[in-house]
This record gives sequence, structure tokens and C-alpha cells, in this order.
Amino acid sequence: RHLYRNVELVCSQSEDPLEQLRRLLDLHADIMRRNGAIMPRIQFADAPYTNYQALRAKTVSIFKGYLEKVADIVGRGQERGLIRPELSPETVAMMFMGILVPAGARWHMSEGRFDLTGHIRKGWEILRRGIRTGPGEE
Repeated sequence: RHLYRNVELVCSQSEDPLEQLRRLLDLHADIMRRNGAIMPRIQFADAPYTNYQALRAKTVSIFKGYLEKVADIVGRGQERGLIRPELSPETVAMMFMGILVPAGARWHMSEGRFDLTGHIRKGWEILRRGIRTGPGEE
């Protein structure tokens, strides 16, 4: 639920899809920090002790819905000419999550010593330069 509310929040705060994606990364990182990077914790610790199939189905549903919302933001950026039109919004959404998920796992396994914020900022800059229209520099 927090993930979906965060999408609504960033979309209400800015009209710029690139800014929405950047803000969404920050909010997602905050959720990871507050909840101990919940996705890696489920994958690495809780799964053997829970109803794994039910947990897996719920996690897949949440993850799929979140990816669709991120892809929608990307699509709006393409419609506005801010994001390269030849890119698949679904692939960009997966790349977006690729900034977060491995970093969350590393942050969790390092007991918070991994620089989650620094990684996300650097990852976003690389992704932003790759997806936006026009020159890579502002």
C-alpha cells in the first residue's frame, strides 16, 4: 500500500515524470530503511518459516502493480516528449527497480552499512541520462 500511495504522492507533487521517478526512488528507499529492506528480509529470512506460496503470490501481485504504475509514469514522460519514445516503459520500470532491489538486499545484509542513498542517487543519474530525450547533460 505504501508503494502505491507513494506513486500517487509523487504524481501530485510534480508534473514532470522524470522528477516523479526520482522522488519515487527516494520514497522507496525510505520504506526500505524504515522496514529493514522488507523485500530482501522476506526473501532471505522469513520465507522458510511462513506460508511461502501465499506470501509469494501477494509479493508478486504488489510488485507487478508497482511496476505497472512506474511504467505508467514512463509512458506519460514519453507522451510529453521527455523520455525516449523507442524505450519500453515496462523495461524502464524494471531498470528502475534494478536500482532499488539489489541495493536493498546489500543494505540489509550489511546491517545498514551500505550507502543506500548514495547508490540510488548514482543509479538514478545513469538511468535518467539513458532514458531522457535530448542531451544527457542539463
